[in-house]
Amino acid sequence: MNTLVNVYKTNLPNHYNMMKVTLGIDKKLKKTRNHHLGTSGYYDRLIFYQFLSQARVRNPQNLISWAMVAAAALYSRGLGDSVQKRATYCGTSSSVKTLIKNIREDSENMESTVNKVLSQHQYIVAAMDNNQKGFPKKYQRYGSSNKFVKVTASFFKLYCPIPTTTPNPEQATHITYVNQVIPSAYGMNSYEKLTSISDYTTAITSITTNQQFYNHLSIDFSGDRVATYINLISICDFITHGIRPYLTGYNMTTKHYKTWEFQPTKYQTHFRKSTVYMFVQDQSNFIKSCSNFQYNNVKCWNPSIDTTTKVLIPPVSLRDEIYTDGFGMALIELLVRCGLLLHVHVSETLSRWDLCDNWDKKRVILFVDGLSLDRHKSFQKKLTNVKTSFSNNYRQAITFKKALDRVIEVNGPLHMAFHMFQSIYIIFQP
Repeated sequence: MNTLVNVYKTNLPNHYNMMKVTLGIDKKLKKTRNHHLGTSGYYDRLIFYQFLSQARVRNPQNLISWAMVAAAALYSRGLGDSVQKRATYCGTSSSVKTLIKNIREDSENMESTVNKVLSQHQYIVAAMDNNQKGFPKKYQRYGSSNKFVKVTASFFKLYCPIPTTTPNPEQATHITYVNQVIPSAYGMNSYEKLTSISDYTTAITSITTNQQFYNHLSIDFSGDRVATYINLISICDFITHGIRPYLTGYNMTTKHYKTWEFQPTKYQTHFRKSTVYMFVQDQSNFIKSCSNFQYNNVKCWNPSIDTTTKVLIPPVSLRDEIYTDGFGMALIELLVRCGLLLHVHVSETLSRWDLCDNWDKKRVILFVDGLSLDRHKSFQKKLTNVKTSFSNNYRQAITFKKALDRVIEVNGPLHMAFHMFQSIYIIFQP
């Protein structure tokens, strides 16, 4: 992004200066409090964004791909037509018709590309859930005022292996619902060792330099480590949101407490000034440590936190996973997409599914909800109940059971994150 902004400033300096004056940014940069916005490039990106919008207002055929990104974001949020039309008029977005038209042309190629990429991986992390979209009827029929289209959507996340030195303790944590014990994450700092106030302060202020809390090899199953970590988060949150309101009007550079006209009386108390002086002059680093504690803590046990996770969102499946048969077919299609199963067309009306060559080395970690877990058990039971024979149905059931043995279904938070990446049925509608 910064490279594009520099190209714009170099090739169109007059336009850049004109936009800076038009938006009033030249006056804002003269104020000391806005210097960081200029040095960080925020104002330059804002001007460049306005340049792109004006280019589309001049000719809607320009920068269609850029506008389609905004159109997809607005459409996936379920915003009304008025918001979409307003964004299209201002040049920041394309119309929904343009979005659907361009994506449909690439849907088939995208699906084959996703299948090819996933088949090359040995371990695959995926999530699956049912999606539905309601279409209101102009005239009601049979007591129904709308029609719901139900599909099954999925997305895939890049598998990130942990070091081989990780212990593999076979220890179960009982579910109690009340005062639930939570095992610690791999690499989480050993906060259960904290015993005094000074230990808590040290853990907050020197988390990146203090080695006494580092413990990247053990997993705490007692719940003390996670409980202490939650207490630290609560303390930092209270200090950050409880003390920061008292800092309103305090100039960090001149160390002067400012007042303004019609300032409420409660802001002019001696307690407020003394609190500001105490925490800003003497404890400024401590407040910053509290604000950044959670980020620094997660950074210790997961150094790649700033790296964007790679995900793939394929077209939706037309199966309805609410029912056992629909869930089974949606799961089979997902395994075909992962390369674990191969779909072979015997004839125009007959197909079969075979295992891939290295099926026993592949592993699919699938995150689903409680209903899908129940459907998974029902589908496995249905395969087990197939009558033993030499028929093609029995052979196919054996193949499916072998494939399902390579699937680990988990009911976890990744399923909730799945709703952030919902595929839209209309875009991939055949």
